[in-house]
Amino acid sequence: MSPRSTPSDPSLVASAHEQQQPPPQPASVSPGNAAMEALRRWRPPVKGATPTLAAGDPKAGGCHQRAMLVALLVNMSAGTTLGYASVSMSGIELEPWYSLPRTTPENQWIADILLLGAAAGALLSGFLLHMLGHRRTLLLSAFGLINAWMCIVVSNSVTMLFIGRVTCGIWLGVSTNTVNLYVIEVAPAAKRTFFGGLTEVALSVGMLASYVLGGIEWHISAILFMLAPVPVFVLQACVVENPRWFATKGRYRDSNTAMVRLYGDDAPTDMRLSRTGEDSNISAMGRQKMVRMLTVSVLLSLLRNMSCAQLVLLRAVQVTGPLVDVMSPQEAACLLFAMHVSCTTLFTALTRLIGRRQLLILSSVLVAGVLSTLRPFDHVVFSEWSPEAASETKWNALSSVFLLVLAYSTGLCHVPPMVISELLPLKKWRILSASLLWVWRWLVTFVVVNFHAYLLGAGEYASLSAAFGLALLVVAATAIPFVPETEGRTLANIHRDE
Repeated sequence: MSPRSTPSDPSLVASAHEQQQPPPQPASVSPGNAAMEALRRWRPPVKGATPTLAAGDPKAGGCHQRAMLVALLVNMSAGTTLGYASVSMSGIELEPWYSLPRTTPENQWIADILLLGAAAGALLSGFLLHMLGHRRTLLLSAFGLINAWMCIVVSNSVTMLFIGRVTCGIWLGVSTNTVNLYVIEVAPAAKRTFFGGLTEVALSVGMLASYVLGGIEWHISAILFMLAPVPVFVLQACVVENPRWFATKGRYRDSNTAMVRLYGDDAPTDMRLSRTGEDSNISAMGRQKMVRMLTVSVLLSLLRNMSCAQLVLLRAVQVTGPLVDVMSPQEAACLLFAMHVSCTTLFTALTRLIGRRQLLILSSVLVAGVLSTLRPFDHVVFSEWSPEAASETKWNALSSVFLLVLAYSTGLCHVPPMVISELLPLKKWRILSASLLWVWRWLVTFVVVNFHAYLLGAGEYASLSAAFGLALLVVAATAIPFVPETEGRTLANIHRDE
């Protein structure tokens, strides 16, 4: 027998070590083999498919939310023009070149000419949307707002100031119509209610910004508002053209590309166009239904303005100033607008849960009740841009004004514009009808604000409060029953003949 080996034998230890070593590998692996090995080891995140993006990737759903948020920035910039006069006219009147009378109604024209310019801008927006599309019109309106504010900054005469205010109004009208149509058409059905309501919230946020910055010099605040649209150009890559506009121009390949950018792999059903351009998901609206929808839209726009809240919001400093002595008129206006923005945002988020018609009914009844019983304008007299300081706080009048704005914020602020954009004809005359309805809105706002301001200046409003409340209920009872339920329905489904 051979002698028994021990682990201390050097030759045996070396032999065992060589047997345990792995086989030698080639010095270099070809790129093709490495790629094939990586492909064999790859496992898709979703079984049975090979998605372009991971299921949890935020980009998988497209960029439609970012596109709508950038569009809302345009509305926010435009909203600064609406509140600027209330806080800045008292300083502008002190300029040596200001030659207009400082009493009503002559002193209102600098402020109210903005609304007439907005009506002209709304009419112009129809042509721009048809020729340029939504994206380029949004960028053009942002650029126009910058130039309009620049005109106000360098104003050294009443004529120059008038030109600046009219130009601001024109681009206000262009931007509001464009943003509203873009958001309503781009938003999927599940998100349309919230983002559609945010279009009015964005305007109110812009007005709140103008009241917050009202304590500084009028030309300094104008410079800041001139810079407000700049972020739109920084983020302009997020704004994708509306696929429906491409389809109306016969550019179906561009429409499909825009859909992929906006929605990724999950495009809404009514946005899917065939390669030949046939849109079988959208049927033409019957003439009778179209007339009914447009009539309801006109009445809803009128109902919104009959709430009289526009006078309070556009003249917040002048309305609240004579009613409170514990804070400055500007601080009271900021507090009023902070409540308005918060309440409108809250009910915008709750609209899908409560319902459009229910909020319209609730808001109309509340506004009519406040106008008829609490009479918020009985103690408000508008005659000058610099209100006299109150000797004491008129809590009853102040609370009634705040309750009026609160009642308006529950539904009449954000629901009518959203419903109107949903009811407009989808295939034909949509842009034209939207432009005409916005012209109607701005003209009615101009008439209502001037008419109520005249009544307040003459002290004749007290006897008409109940009449305004009753008239609002009549218009609400005429329009609201014919408002169809649009929650969760695509625009194509809304416009399909019943």
